[in-house]
Amino acid sequence: MERFQRRHAVLVISQRCGLCVRAEALVLRLAPRFGVSIDVVDTAADTTMADDYGDRVPVLLAVGGKVLAEGAMTGVTVQAALLRVRLGL
Repeated sequence: MERFQRRHAVLVISQRCGLCVRAEALVLRLAPRFGVSIDVVDTAADTTMADDYGDRVPVLLAVGGKVLAEGAMTGVTVQAALLRVRLGL
């Protein structure tokens, strides 16, 4: 039954970042289609994420920290990233 469990990813953003606002809307809209749950982490609230990804936001991460997409995200790049999460790649 593992293949039917929801997968998970983390979107690291900064509220002061226009790319982040657009990426958040796009990721949150597309994730349910792929059965992927998303945690949105603002660098202002998480100093570890700020240290690791603050200059690179937005960043979409798989569990374990693998970068799936970053910077200007399109529907195609987000869908490809979410598919990798769903397949566990």
